[in-house]
Amino acid sequence: MDRQKSGVLPAFLASMLLSACVAAPAQTTPAGAAKAALQPRYASFRCDGNSEINLEDFGTSVHVIDSRGVDVVLPASPPAQGSRYGEPGYALVLEGRKALWMVSGKRPVNCVM
Repeated sequence: MDRQKSGVLPAFLASMLLSACVAAPAQTTPAGAAKAALQPRYASFRCDGNSEINLEDFGTSVHVIDSRGVDVVLPASPPAQGSRYGEPGYALVLEGRKALWMVSGKRPVNCVM
């Protein structure tokens, strides 16, 4: 009986070590594809204070034109996601059909598609 038990432990450990070497399966829907399905390439948002922003989504960045005179391309921040964009002085947060648009020195505005 001891001989059977002593053979089980090494076999179990070997199977655990081998399973750790197997790569995780690739996602069937990459993050970029999921984002593209949710957000159109071009979008217009009506914002607080009778303002408006127009977006063109390039995947890793967004071109923003607002009715207050801002025309800027913002990179995704952090780079591996598609809901937050920004660079010094500007930030855009997208959540479904809503957006929060922030410009340094101006009041942040809530927007709706």
